[in-house]
Amino acid sequence: MSFVTDAPVRIVAFDFDGTLLEGHSPVRMVRALARRGIIPYGTALAALWWGVRYKLRIPVEQKVVREYIFRSFSQFPAAEADAVMAGLYRDQLRPRLRPQALEAIRGHKEAGEKVVLVSASFSPLLREVARDVGADRFIATQMEVADGFYTGKVAGQPPEGEQKLLQLAAWADGRFGAKGWVLTAAYGDHRSDAPLLAAARCAVAVNPDTGLERTARREGWRIVDWSVKVR
Repeated sequence: MSFVTDAPVRIVAFDFDGTLLEGHSPVRMVRALARRGIIPYGTALAALWWGVRYKLRIPVEQKVVREYIFRSFSQFPAAEADAVMAGLYRDQLRPRLRPQALEAIRGHKEAGEKVVLVSASFSPLLREVARDVGADRFIATQMEVADGFYTGKVAGQPPEGEQKLLQLAAWADGRFGAKGWVLTAAYGDHRSDAPLLAAARCAVAVNPDTGLERTARREGWRIVDWSVKVR
């Protein structure tokens, strides 16, 4: 049900990998799943090579690494696969949430703003993260399910690059009306986050890559270092 408020709803968007999270969730997941024997050795190597290229800022398709992982999950019912991923989040990723990011989220919530996580990471993971950090909504990559099992294919477009802003706007328009919301702040770490940050009244580049750092300095966006030392 849509409704329009007298004052626009203030929305704050957070990227997940490299922004809220120290590191990159698919790479961490691949390592954990390979140790459990869920992902074949060859698939794990291909996914880790994807992670190396991503870290080196070589253009890569976000959906590729997700398809690697979800093809391996196709042997489990989707609900069981989701439970495995939720457990991996609690064990592998929760300790890597950046304290300064969590503090920023609390501040925005206390100010009456709605926090939305926008990430190309997996929906089962983002559901857990959103619950943990008190986010009001999450937008994540949806994977195709058939007969209760993951097919290994991405359903629709992953929220990466311009899709982050488009999918956030589509949700907010439907929830609050086209003129019923405003993006007050956005946080991201990668050059592909630039369209989302550019749409916000306050843009924050978190430990940015060289491409985003150049854009942030040119546009006068805030640049912060939220890195933490974790295993």
